Amino acid sequence: MKITSSILTALAASVLFGAASVAAPKIPANAQKITVTLPQGYSASKRVVQAGKPVALTFFLQSEAGCGNEVMVPAAKWKKTLKVGERATVVYTPKKSGPLTFACGMNHMKGSIVVR
Repeated sequence: MKITSSILTALAASVLFGAASVAAPKIPANAQKITVTLPQGYSASKRVVQAGKPVALTFFLQSEAGCGNEVMVPAAKWKKTLKVGERATVVYTPKKSGPLTFACGMNHMKGSIVVR
């Protein structure tokens, strides 16, 4: 394999600067799309989704929220720290009905989506 200068430059940049942008998850065409605006979304009314169908759950940090800047979805084994104005999406397929919970990094603020 021939290594060109552009490949070396890209490799050097990724080593020096880390993964500056993480690729967004691939969202299936049949995904149920939900956006949760934080921090108020931790206590907002519950949305309903269907079990067995992928859910694209996007979190948007509207304003500084302390520990609420970090959001986790335990069932999906997913955690992300957001900056104000940033969005992050997790794609997860709930298998059974019940609450699909999410919480702040310290598990003080909590919210959920209802799976039926």
